[in-house]
Amino acid sequence: MALLTNAVELPGCWTRDDLHEVALLCGPWGRQARWPPEAVLLFLLNWAMDNRQHTFERYLLEAWPSLRALVQGWALPMAAVAVTPAALCQVRQRLGLRALQALQQKANARASADFDLLTRRWGLRLWAVDGAWLNLPPDPLLAKQFGRPSGTENGRLPLPQALLVSLDMVNLGWIADYRLQPCHYPELRAGIELTAGLGPGDLLLADRLFFDTPWMKELRQRQVELLWRVTAVRWKSFCDASRTRVQELRQRGGIVDCQVMLKVDTDHKGQPRGGLLPLRYLELPPCHSGQETMRLLTSLSAERLPAHEAPDGYHQRWGVETDIRFYKGPDHLPVVLSRKSSTVQQEILLRILAHNWVRSVQAQACLLARAADRGSFPPSGANLAARADRRRSPPRGLAPSRHRRQPRRGWQSCSAVGICPAPIHRNPARIISSAPP
Repeated sequence: MALLTNAVELPGCWTRDDLHEVALLCGPWGRQARWPPEAVLLFLLNWAMDNRQHTFERYLLEAWPSLRALVQGWALPMAAVAVTPAALCQVRQRLGLRALQALQQKANARASADFDLLTRRWGLRLWAVDGAWLNLPPDPLLAKQFGRPSGTENGRLPLPQALLVSLDMVNLGWIADYRLQPCHYPELRAGIELTAGLGPGDLLLADRLFFDTPWMKELRQRQVELLWRVTAVRWKSFCDASRTRVQELRQRGGIVDCQVMLKVDTDHKGQPRGGLLPLRYLELPPCHSGQETMRLLTSLSAERLPAHEAPDGYHQRWGVETDIRFYKGPDHLPVVLSRKSSTVQQEILLRILAHNWVRSVQAQACLLARAADRGSFPPSGANLAARADRRRSPPRGLAPSRHRRQPRRGWQSCSAVGICPAPIHRNPARIISSAPP
């Protein structure tokens, strides 16, 4: 992934023209910076990709030679020596979010246009929402801005926390949008806000924590397809006739697969007052001890989504968990280094941009591999390993765990990202270094 000094295209989701256009939004830099805006943006993106291993002071010395050679190759003015980390921090604070949000919009537009084939399954674009609480540094201003959970048993106050809820393109592992809110902000409300732009041709995968019948009705009115996991008690939200039908199928044993009418809203007596929503209910019992029953609600027909393939389809949502995991620090340590509200928001967006940058390189490599060998890849970015396992064993979710193929160590699983397996290089020097002679 070396970046050529004479290249027009950057590796990933931006071009030099994109970077120059966004640099115009940065405004004037202080004299102490002595860096063009393009160099500042590249430095911040690579620092975010470094996965919390370096502060500015440590990373500046490592990145400076490659960055200076690259920018000089673009015929942009650049200081002869590296600036101090303090000066770079001041420039970053003036940067704000406008330029970074423009980079995000450009990356999303390019991903939708170039990687649309990889985002689909069953002919639909797969989306998912998920949330995480991020530990922040122990700063009183951050505690006031984002709040903190209640005290622990030993009386110590926990760290300040922020709620991050993201909207992901599942097959790409791409974070298309997000909300960063105080820790007590309702996660469901953030999910509703993020999915306001979905429409025909989209399929939303959601966990049981996001179960909300008025939201589901509103999504179906916009022709958004649904695949929802529900808890054991959610079948009580069905109308009386649907509940009776589910009980009858349960007594027969095996898979429960039937159309139900879901109460959109009820009064204090449990009677529907917001109408009924027709959906398909799937209940797949465990095949061995230790495996839990899978319960799903979907708008997809049996022809489009057979019951035995439903668990494998829903499990694609696990990629969202792995995407957000790079925010979750070990042992509940802070995962954000910044100590001001403005720079906390900037750091979160920088990490999302760096994450999508890597995903775009993976997606481009997958498209090239498909073009070289068209017969070796399915048409919708499906998991090749899962297809091979399906021919030898029962579907995932119904078979014992010993039949499941484990991903190779050091590689991203196809089931997580839905694209060609490719190693994720976290060495930032490979991104901004000049090409060898």
